[in-house]
Amino acid sequence: MNKKDILLSVIIPCKNEEKHIEKCLNSVLVQTKYITNTEVMIVDSGSNDKSIEIAKKFPVNIIQLRKDWFLSPASARYLGCLKTTGKYIFVIDADMELLQGFLEKALDFLQKNSKVAGAAGMGAEYYDDGSVLEDLYERGNRLAQVELLGGAAIFRRDALLKSGGYFNPFLRAEEEHEMCGRLLKAGFKLFSLPYPMIKHYTSLSMDNFKNRLKAGMYRGIGQMFTQTLTQGNFSFVHFMRFKLFHIFFALIIVFCYAVFDMISNSDKSLLLAWVGIIILMWLISCYVKRGIKEGTHSMYKWILMNTHILWGIFEYTPPMTKYPQEVIIIKKNEDIL
Repeated sequence: MNKKDILLSVIIPCKNEEKHIEKCLNSVLVQTKYITNTEVMIVDSGSNDKSIEIAKKFPVNIIQLRKDWFLSPASARYLGCLKTTGKYIFVIDADMELLQGFLEKALDFLQKNSKVAGAAGMGAEYYDDGSVLEDLYERGNRLAQVELLGGAAIFRRDALLKSGGYFNPFLRAEEEHEMCGRLLKAGFKLFSLPYPMIKHYTSLSMDNFKNRLKAGMYRGIGQMFTQTLTQGNFSFVHFMRFKLFHIFFALIIVFCYAVFDMISNSDKSLLLAWVGIIILMWLISCYVKRGIKEGTHSMYKWILMNTHILWGIFEYTPPMTKYPQEVIIIKKNEDIL
């Protein structure tokens, strides 16, 4: 097969997903078996478990980012796009399972609607405690034009290039939302499709929160805010998605003004009112969480998360073209390349 003839490129970002990658690859290969001219590429961000060892058993391409690079889900997605050539790009994480029939229906929809740049279906979140969140993306079982596509989604390559490029590799998180903003500004449309698309396997534990914090994912939200604002792509959807941060940001502004007012006018009333608001929020948290310990813990996480978002707003994000491209080629599937 000539690389120029490839219809669909499936990109699977991966880092230490030995628990799920076999399930992900099996589902992808089954669902792409009858789609003509498809390539599947795993983009590994320096896994130190058995992810690569497992992936080598499958007829897929595997590339790896170098460990001294800036590594994020966005950088894996970016290089996956650069190293593939399909007319359409479907991105699915290695901890996800692709569900039957979605890709064929999504490709048909995109081929019939040239102004649609991207589409995604329904997702369900499967937690390690056995619980399930059925409507992961909160878009319902319906065909609808949307402003944001997160997680797994299929995109039209030429639309991405016309809108300024692929996923920004220097964003620590929310790269899909930054890219969707550019697509909409370029005049393209995004759709939610009424078809089951993925199962996502994840954790509810505190360790998961700590890992997200350590990886800078909450800082990535702040980066996304800055990028969309400076590009003129910020929308009400962005505001509503992270409305709890805006409450935090407002409290920071009020606090700064209260301190200034106390220093300049010796008036402590505004600062005392601010302290009262914080105590009220803590009491509400304790009530909602049904306990002082749980409520305090929830408040602590909220403050820590939002502090990192604020940090990300002021973090410098280089142009995506500055990201290195000399990946390590782990495996080439000769049936494709």
